[in-house]
Amino acid sequence: AVVSTQSTGNDINCTNEIVSYNSFYIHELTDQLDLEEDYRNWIEDREVVFCKYPFVYTSGAKAKLLTIDANQQMMKTVQSIAVNQFLRQGEININPFLELTVRRDNLIADTLGQLQMYETRPYLLKKPLKVIFKGEEGYDAGGVKKELFLLLMKELLSPCYGMFVI
Repeated sequence: AVVSTQSTGNDINCTNEIVSYNSFYIHELTDQLDLEEDYRNWIEDREVVFCKYPFVYTSGAKAKLLTIDANQQMMKTVQSIAVNQFLRQGEININPFLELTVRRDNLIADTLGQLQMYETRPYLLKKPLKVIFKGEEGYDAGGVKKELFLLLMKELLSPCYGMFVI
């Protein structure tokens, strides 16, 4: 009853913005609720699910939910590819990762060139990303991937590149 009243208040507030959006957060809920379980219940369309009322979650909880959703989508994509391959070929021989091999001196062109190869199969872009810098040894446990994104953003936003020039 409380959440449905908040829902009505949130709907009214969305059009008139009478109070700040964070007034609707229920911090105790965010701290004590198992977000993964609530997400699963929401996906399975069960009755008591707070994911139906996203305005009660703090921005940190929403970020966690987005991560949970992304991980679920990646897992389902890899499973679906494996099942389809097994049904067609009788064996499973897939790379569970979307691998990008890039050169540091050609980051943007290498990244875009490899991503364009998936234009006809965009579902493969949901596989977990693995980054390899050409000519360098290193295992991508997240740090290499993070470095790629930082370097890409730095290069894209550089005045020398000319993408965002006034």
